[in-house]
Amino acid sequence: MPPQDSELGKHDESKLFRLLAKSVKDYAIFVVDVDGRVQTWSEGSERLLGFSEQEIIGRSCELFFSADDVRQGVPRQEREQALATGRGEDDRWHVRKDGTRFWSSGVTTPLFDEAGALCGFAKIMRDRTSLKRAEEALAVQSREADRRRRLYEAALSNTPDLVYVFDLDHRFAYVNEGLLTLWGRTWEEAIGKTCLELGYEPWHAAMHDLEIEQVVATRQPVKGEVPFTGAFGRRIYEYIFVPVLGENGEVEAVAGTTRDVTDRRASEQRVRQSEERFRSLMEQSPLSIQIFSPDGRTLRVNRAWEQLWDIPFDQLAQYNVLEDRQLEAKGILPYIRQGFAGLPTRIPAIEYDPRETLPDAVQSEDPRRWISAVIYPIKDSSGAVQEVVLIHEDVTARHRAEEALREADRRKDEFLATLAHELRNPLAPIRNALQILEIPRVDAAVAGQARQMMQRQVHHLVRLVDDLLDVSRVMRGKIELRKERIELATIIARAIETVQPLIESQEHRLEISLPTDSLLLEVDPVRLVQVVGNLLTNAAKYTEPQGCIWLTARREQDYAVLSIRDNGIGLAPEMLSQVFELFVQADHADYRGQGGLGIGLTLVRNLVEMHDGRVDASSPGLGQGSEFVVRLPLLKRGKLELEQEASGPPPPQVRSSGRRLLVVDDNHDAALSLAMLLRLKGHDVRVAHEGAAALESAAEYRPDMIFLDLGMPGMSGYEAARRIRQMPGLRETLLVALTGWGQQEDRRRTAEAGFDLHLIKPADARALEDALARLPRD
Repeated sequence: MPPQDSELGKHDESKLFRLLAKSVKDYAIFVVDVDGRVQTWSEGSERLLGFSEQEIIGRSCELFFSADDVRQGVPRQEREQALATGRGEDDRWHVRKDGTRFWSSGVTTPLFDEAGALCGFAKIMRDRTSLKRAEEALAVQSREADRRRRLYEAALSNTPDLVYVFDLDHRFAYVNEGLLTLWGRTWEEAIGKTCLELGYEPWHAAMHDLEIEQVVATRQPVKGEVPFTGAFGRRIYEYIFVPVLGENGEVEAVAGTTRDVTDRRASEQRVRQSEERFRSLMEQSPLSIQIFSPDGRTLRVNRAWEQLWDIPFDQLAQYNVLEDRQLEAKGILPYIRQGFAGLPTRIPAIEYDPRETLPDAVQSEDPRRWISAVIYPIKDSSGAVQEVVLIHEDVTARHRAEEALREADRRKDEFLATLAHELRNPLAPIRNALQILEIPRVDAAVAGQARQMMQRQVHHLVRLVDDLLDVSRVMRGKIELRKERIELATIIARAIETVQPLIESQEHRLEISLPTDSLLLEVDPVRLVQVVGNLLTNAAKYTEPQGCIWLTARREQDYAVLSIRDNGIGLAPEMLSQVFELFVQADHADYRGQGGLGIGLTLVRNLVEMHDGRVDASSPGLGQGSEFVVRLPLLKRGKLELEQEASGPPPPQVRSSGRRLLVVDDNHDAALSLAMLLRLKGHDVRVAHEGAAALESAAEYRPDMIFLDLGMPGMSGYEAARRIRQMPGLRETLLVALTGWGQQEDRRRTAEAGFDLHLIKPADARALEDALARLPRD
């Protein structure tokens, strides 16, 4: 963006100013920047100087000066004088476009912006050639009669100004018709009289003897303004006195001209007021406003814009909206160009990050915003675009709320799918056990195993329902804690007892480190056992078999600190901030089937906070394990005995002979119950509980059919199926996907992985029989 002074003329905010500049045809009114380059141009300027607006904008005002004046630095000196005194005045010969010379009386005024910085200069020029030539004529003529004749010719030239001449006694030697008409006097009544004698004391007060004597003494013009009340009411007149020199070079008279500037002053005042109103409206607007020049440079921004983006205006010097690569990449530049072409345009909402185009200007940590905007042009009377206004609306909050709703809807769908999967998992062994019990003369031991499996799976279902009810009550604040004093060690022991079967089934190594001193708490034991149990369950689910889980407890000042760490799959950095949210689960394909509804950690956080504690999650990254740390306030006295209960024996295993079938499922009860059912149907069945074992067993056993679970730790069912299809002798083996995931996408994936059938847990007897019927007959 060019310096601020180059922006002058682009802010033609007031139509009144343009109408004034257009209407005043006898004056050249224009603005130059601090270096003298023309920024605005009026019709009067074109009439006086001969240059059109297209020819002169951006060019140096030295074009109007003579070559000698340019060499002597006169244009620069004029601006320096104006800056030093506040009003620079000059009377000299100037040059038009066609090379003709004219005498101009001009005024140069410095312009400052709102911050007080110099923006440029306004200049008003008036063609005073006729008067100048009259002055020259008066100065070179030696005879009084010839001097007076030339004086009268100059004074009587066709001019709207009031023209007059004072002799050295300050009496009127000449007045033109305009002045006589204004005063309502005749020539005889005015000639030879002073202003005071004519009864015009306001004029006399302004044009008193000292001013005339100053012109005589200095031989320099004197300018000023005077108010006057006459036949046309109260008016304001601008005047100039110039010396009239005789043949000997002495001042023989003082000539003057006066112009009515009442309307011009009123127009200037209206322009200033209009600009102030516009500036006030822009600054007080809650909308972010950015104004551009037609070539794409930022001319002005309001306070709301700076607050929205936190970017100082001076940082936009190199920014050009028409060259913004980010807007181009997001497909927004065509909308911007429409506005610059003169078409009001609404711009679609986009996420915009100023760091991509102004890296040095950004102060806030994350300035990204979702922005909706409208762009409209400001045109002059000819329809040319003078400025382009861009109004931003920050829709970040609305967009993020919509994203949150979409994310909540996605999580709801995932939760329902997960809930269906989790309910099908325990239903599969229950259905298998029921089918086993319906077989006539089933062995009593087998029937006992079936009942035990049903009891375990019903207990699992109850746990799922309890978790759902608990999280609902916790989120609605309906849980009432029943606190009592208890040792943390006791809580840990009870929690380990509930999770021990899962840890043993995964062959995890659980290392426990407890302090020797008391860690006495006042808590609800049932709820706190639920907290520790959920954390241990979470660690066991997402740690590969034979992995390690570390449980440690320690005292930190007035808090008991419990840490549960594992060397499992770990957490991605973006999951650390979401892992305690409802229905959120780590998206890891190999562990998709580990179970759970995504509510366990939500329960943990809420229950811990209900005990005035806190829980935090950390992880070095994916594949590097994770750690959950619970902090609870301590009681400082007493110690209770550790409570221990023996865990139940592992379920018995059964073997039988028949057609070679392989059942692979990390859920032991589901695998064993299906194996028992298939054996009772006369088949030879083997069982594996993870992918690698399935490959080894398939290579050695060469089964005719494999029932393969999809979501297993270590190696998923998809990967196991792909590898089995590549093993010699197993290309014709029937592969049956047995899973709780039953959506269309899941069926497509199993088909791509090489499965022949896709059964939903729990598979009913008819579906199982249909699958077995596909085995080739001997």
